[in-house]
Amino acid sequence: MSRTDLDDVTRGVRVLHLVLLGGGVLIALTFVIMVKLRGPILEPDSGSQVIAFSFAGIGLTAVAFAVLLLRPRIPERAASEALRDYWGAGTARQRSLMLWIICENAGIIAALGYLLTGHFAALAAMGIVLMALAWFGPARIAGE
Repeated sequence: MSRTDLDDVTRGVRVLHLVLLGGGVLIALTFVIMVKLRGPILEPDSGSQVIAFSFAGIGLTAVAFAVLLLRPRIPERAASEALRDYWGAGTARQRSLMLWIICENAGIIAALGYLLTGHFAALAAMGIVLMALAWFGPARIAGE
């Protein structure tokens, strides 16, 4: 696919996905650095473990919802359909955006759990969520 085949809508979808992914990664890196330098916000006790697992569970549940329930609702691109027509129609764009936003928010929730507790479960959930967001990018959704 050459650059001349891409129009503003297709480029916009790709840029939007990269912005959401970049924002999630930036938040994750910032929180990891903060925990490594200053330690978690909450004191380590039995309650902080519950908080860490809760935030990790919420993040993983949200991404599971997005992947299992929203991803199948995104229409497949026909072999003869141009990218600008596929992304310009609106349905695929809107549903993909919903998938990406839920994935990013799930990552932020997991990252917040890590910032609060410094627990590995929240860190692992954050990584899984960001990988899911990266995996379901515009090229994979459009079947390029």
